[in-house]
Amino acid sequence: FLLDNEAIERRSGISYDKFTAMYDGKKPVILTDLAMGWPALHTWTVDKLVERYGEVAFRVSQNQGKDILMRLKDYASYMALQHDEDPLYIFDADFGELAPDLLQDYQVPSLFEEDLFGVLDQLNRPPFRWLVVGPARSGASWHVDPFLTSAWNTLLVGRKRWALYPPGMVPLAVTVHVDEEDGDVNFDGPSSLQWWLDVYPSLGEEHKPLEFIQLPGETVFVPSGWWHCVLNIDTSVAITQNFVNSTNFDLVCLDMLPGCRHRGAARAGPLALKEYETKSSVEVGRSIILKPTEYDSLFVKSLWMNNGGKDNWWTLSVDALNSLLEDDLKQLHTSNSCKVNNLNSRHMLEWFHRLWAAKPDLQSKIWKSACHAFDMGVWLDRVISICNAHSLPHPEDEEQLLVGDGTNPVFLIGAYAIKLYIDEDGGESAIDKLGSELQFYSQLTQNESPLRDVIPAVVAAGILYLAGEIYHTYVWDGTGNCLGDAEECGVKKRQRKNVNVSNRLRTRWAQAILNPASSQDQEQHSRKGRNVTSTKWPYVITKRCKGENVANRWSCMTKDDLMSLASFLGTQIHQLHCLALPSFPFKGEDEISSSVVNKFNGNGCKIQAREAMHLVDSISCNTSLQETVPCCTIQEGTKRLHANHEHWTCQVPVEWQLFVHMLRKERQGICDRLKHWSSISSHLRDQVEDYLPIDPVVLIGVDKVEFGMAHINQSPVWLHTDVTDDNIQVVPCTLAANCHEIYKCGDILEIHTHTSQIDMEKHTKAYYILDFEDVCIGDPLYELIAIYLSAFRGNSELLKQFLLSYKIPLSMNSREQAMTPSQIRSIFAVDCDDIRRLSYRAMCYCLLHQFNFMGAVFEIWKDLKNANTWREIEFHVWGVLNQSTS
Repeated sequence: FLLDNEAIERRSGISYDKFTAMYDGKKPVILTDLAMGWPALHTWTVDKLVERYGEVAFRVSQNQGKDILMRLKDYASYMALQHDEDPLYIFDADFGELAPDLLQDYQVPSLFEEDLFGVLDQLNRPPFRWLVVGPARSGASWHVDPFLTSAWNTLLVGRKRWALYPPGMVPLAVTVHVDEEDGDVNFDGPSSLQWWLDVYPSLGEEHKPLEFIQLPGETVFVPSGWWHCVLNIDTSVAITQNFVNSTNFDLVCLDMLPGCRHRGAARAGPLALKEYETKSSVEVGRSIILKPTEYDSLFVKSLWMNNGGKDNWWTLSVDALNSLLEDDLKQLHTSNSCKVNNLNSRHMLEWFHRLWAAKPDLQSKIWKSACHAFDMGVWLDRVISICNAHSLPHPEDEEQLLVGDGTNPVFLIGAYAIKLYIDEDGGESAIDKLGSELQFYSQLTQNESPLRDVIPAVVAAGILYLAGEIYHTYVWDGTGNCLGDAEECGVKKRQRKNVNVSNRLRTRWAQAILNPASSQDQEQHSRKGRNVTSTKWPYVITKRCKGENVANRWSCMTKDDLMSLASFLGTQIHQLHCLALPSFPFKGEDEISSSVVNKFNGNGCKIQAREAMHLVDSISCNTSLQETVPCCTIQEGTKRLHANHEHWTCQVPVEWQLFVHMLRKERQGICDRLKHWSSISSHLRDQVEDYLPIDPVVLIGVDKVEFGMAHINQSPVWLHTDVTDDNIQVVPCTLAANCHEIYKCGDILEIHTHTSQIDMEKHTKAYYILDFEDVCIGDPLYELIAIYLSAFRGNSELLKQFLLSYKIPLSMNSREQAMTPSQIRSIFAVDCDDIRRLSYRAMCYCLLHQFNFMGAVFEIWKDLKNANTWREIEFHVWGVLNQSTS
């Protein structure tokens, strides 16, 4: 195993300019003198590390199975005694937080000091540095580093054997899996030792990798996209870091976008391309196992640019990879909790903004990458059209980058904020969201709610639409009263009898203004898989709030700031949940509700939610129902539900229909959702059906089920549904002299008190709640999911402070239920004690939330990825709710 074919150059004393010209982004190199003078060369032996950090538990990896935590002294004993063919090895990305003194024992070499991810807060940036400790025979199997980042690896103790292939050359016996939906890439293959023992001897000389032996004190540079495999010859200790610099910035940005072809091609070369035409690949679930095929060499040459020279080095072409991006994925319209390679769209936008200010020389690259990721140039054209229509100033250079999470583009221009709504399903939901938000603001005004003081004032609203190649706008107030050619946009005002439109709250479950035929037709197209491209974009212009959002200020906030934030949110959410509900636009609500919920279609199935919306609407226009079909019995409904979830156990009152429909939709697709969320382990996915109630309607409190209708023992409340850290605005304020500062160490929040001179710019107070586009009516407990996991980042002390200010009981009514525990179990497949436990209901809402908050759970409590049951996760995350009945 001591072969070194000298395929990789060894250099010393190389300048930054020469390194950039010869190696950066081009080919690997061994640098022999970068670690000179590091204390780690002498202090990072296994024995000395055990003396200093023997009680510290580091993350231990294995090629097969999940990671585990092990104290360093126990791991050292294991290394001394083991004779494993595939030994465990330490590969810990949190060593700097677990043992911060280790960071003083080395310094990032000057050649690699430019790390563009460094502008992000520590909590938001992807993992980037690892302590690597392992015995002989351990090592890293074949892989390409995440994000197509470059890497440097300095060996401090022992010897390592390396093997490398250029980008796109998949090693023999390695399989690349590419997820068809989001482009997630995984590698399957033998361990490094197995590969050298079983595969390497079969390779011809022309197919062998580039190989060398790394010695103590040497640093290996691995460019973006290069395959590499490492085997420890001796017990070894190393430090490695991944980085983004000006050279690979374009590649990294491109690789963060979801999609199959460009991410597959960057790793598997032509094998990732031909299969989309020939269908010669093997599909496993939603993954594609790439098989060797022929491909046009001219196209391959355009994808992998030959740098020339006898070694025939290859690098990746950003332009060619970008051409492979699916058109429908060029706009990254994911929620702020949906991650691709550990960086979500909100953090990606934050990254662009910070780089724009910190790296002016990179602004052209930043703009190009922003256009790839978010179609930034197209959205800029649209927002300029809106500015022209309302005589607003055009955005300055730094204002041309949108803000937020990319779900709905937001531009901050001077004293104004402009938000455009995206219709992702090809229907009329975007216009509906704007109408709901505007009418919610109107409801606040009518009720003179104190919430008006913490919500940005609306300046104007309307709909931007494309006619030919020209953008047009018309003003819309959300109720059907519009200025401009509404017919051309597909929005029609309807004459309604006995309904005062100006006083009616236009919510998403009552299609009162939009043309329902158009909405139904668009939704049917969406169900059939037809890609309906939107040509109209509703927008709202509000006054720009001063200050910053909590997401950007979190790392600077003291304990006093955070406790003030919790109290502020408790008070304001109390006001929201006490706001008067809308009056439904018809009389005889009980009778009509009964007719609506019992109506079936011709196949004997219950009507869909949107059909119910139009039915309610038609009733309010004095259209009577002449025919109803009796609801199925509870037993019949339950049997069908167990079969395929297409039929539910009971119907619900009209005011709960939208919320319950949303829960049932997520419940029906829960297994597919968990598969899509790569952070969920397979054994937890297998348990989720048994953990969740068969019908989530029971979560809102079912007193009894009578003639197929659920009697709910609580009233719904207004919900924001998305009170995340980027929807809360804070401003500087003055605090008292005693400061309590909060620090994160692992999963523990430590609080330190000291007295010092106060700098008011370092202290904040919450003033505004933003973005009510998802406002609806439902269970108040649902609101806590976003607040606790995003705004509070899992801090239970902040949640307790919130509940003190909130003051409204969250537990179900204590009156005796008409159903016995056995009836609840037989109907809903859940224990009565579970339903009465706040932590259980909160955990279910977390799983059934419209956004992926499970990703936030595993980001805050990383060890929960190894949890054995959902109940274990429930009590760890939400157990604090059980300590109080309010």
